[in-house]
Amino acid sequence: MAQKEASHWYFGIGAGLDFSSGKPVSDSKGVLNTEEGCATISNSKGELLFYTDGSTVWNRNHSIMPTGRNLMGNSSSTQSAIIVPKPNDTNIFYVFTVDWSGGENGLNYYTIDMQLDGGRGDVITANGTPDRTSLLSGSSSEKITAVKVFNENAYWVISHKEDRFYVYKVDTDGVNAVPVFGNDNFHFSTDDRGYLKISPDGIKLVSAHMTSGIYIYDFDDVNGIISNERRLSVENKFAYGTEFSPLSKKLYVTTGDHNRDGSPAEENLYQFNLDVSDPTSVNLNQSRVKLHTYLNKRSALQIGLDGKIYRARNNESFLGLINNPDANGLAANYVHDAIKLGNRISTQGLPPFIQSFFIGNILVENLCKGDETSFEVNSIEEINSILWDFGDDSATSNILNPKHTYAFAGEYSITVKVETISEKK
Repeated sequence: MAQKEASHWYFGIGAGLDFSSGKPVSDSKGVLNTEEGCATISNSKGELLFYTDGSTVWNRNHSIMPTGRNLMGNSSSTQSAIIVPKPNDTNIFYVFTVDWSGGENGLNYYTIDMQLDGGRGDVITANGTPDRTSLLSGSSSEKITAVKVFNENAYWVISHKEDRFYVYKVDTDGVNAVPVFGNDNFHFSTDDRGYLKISPDGIKLVSAHMTSGIYIYDFDDVNGIISNERRLSVENKFAYGTEFSPLSKKLYVTTGDHNRDGSPAEENLYQFNLDVSDPTSVNLNQSRVKLHTYLNKRSALQIGLDGKIYRARNNESFLGLINNPDANGLAANYVHDAIKLGNRISTQGLPPFIQSFFIGNILVENLCKGDETSFEVNSIEEINSILWDFGDDSATSNILNPKHTYAFAGEYSITVKVETISEKK
């Protein structure tokens, strides 16, 4: 699976990040203006395709697609949209939208064909309006996430309503509108705000419900079944943002809301250690470490292609950054004023992606001609053997974190073959 589909991010008030160089660079070309929800997708080469706030879709030229208006998401929805490609078809993408809490539009999906509008893409229409398929009618949670199906060319898309999770499969036939059953009778949410995230390895799920709690589950990425609900404690604060570390061993949670007079309240950033021997609620909560606190409203967390986790900062021109997400406690190295957004502003949300994009990434540093370029690979399992091919007809390497100097500037395809200890490769 290629990982460059998450190369471009657009969020907040005209804010953006470009990971094409391997490190995030501020991108001010975007025209998005959203309080929370947003979604972006690039192709396997890392070239921007389109982005959305759940209601409007912009193409790679930052123009609204011809029929890219009036989708039934909402920019005030925590996760207003997520974009999922159709397996084995580089032209078709599905945009899943989620209405805001209290809205009646529920969960829907739309189809975008990149062959339309001269290759810039457009929403497929029916009778002149965007053709939608309703998956959940009426008010539903402001939550959606996605992950690859284990050992299958398909994706799971997961959403939530009341005390039930709805899990849909997207495969070469398209979206199966009949959800997987057996995912009900969990915590009944009295607050639909907050992020839903699945771990990059596809076996853990977390759901934040602001005023009514945050819960973690086991997820079976073979059959889509969710089980083993456990409540996490965040000191009676309102949980909102959630994210897993690249190796799926740590969970990060942000809290925050506002005081009755509308002023910012205390917002905290926590780490939970999922690598405990007995991951009960008690043991998980005992592993909790507070990494940062300040006065703000609330903020999303999102893993990037560099294996680091980014934190939105409401109404500010910076993002926070967790540099070493799989490290224990303060060794995770959170930096508050980490990423400058130029004259653009972060709000509460960051774009969610298919979480599998962030598993087994090749990380690269020092990309100038003549530099000693360093390579690293993220793996969810202990590595038994490794073989690097640097794409320039040079010798290969079996060093875990090799360095290589390129003689000529150009584009190189880097290949790494990894054998892990377990059978799940």
